[in-house]
Amino acid sequence: MLVLASGPVNRDHIELHFHEPISARVHATLAAVVPTMARTWATRQIGVVAREAAHQRRDPASDEATPILGAANPARLSRAEYRVCLLLSRGLSAQGVAEELGISDPTVRSHLRNIYAKTQTGNLAELLFRLIGTQKNGNPGSLRYA
Repeated sequence: MLVLASGPVNRDHIELHFHEPISARVHATLAAVVPTMARTWATRQIGVVAREAAHQRRDPASDEATPILGAANPARLSRAEYRVCLLLSRGLSAQGVAEELGISDPTVRSHLRNIYAKTQTGNLAELLFRLIGTQKNGNPGSLRYA
């Protein structure tokens, strides 16, 4: 493991795995290169991809302020999409949602794609975080049930 930077909370490192034990020559080469890698890492500038990701990052406070399952339906979910979100928030898996609603797995996946787009989430984990987080922080009486 090559430590590139370390601080009180974070540590950046590269872990190398070799099929066979490394020779003394390779070890010496790595020992010579590591300080340069660490200096380069410490003085790196934000890259194009990271800059774009940081630019598009949403404010988490605004996510919590608008509950997805609120009575106002801020994400403009369809009735079917709302039901999918409701069942997911109650702990059902995607397969469990399909069984509960009597629909196929591809249909659930289609609903989830639409829900991700409408709620500006990228995957099931983000969606669940928003669903569960707003339920706990929001007013339970404000939820409507489909």
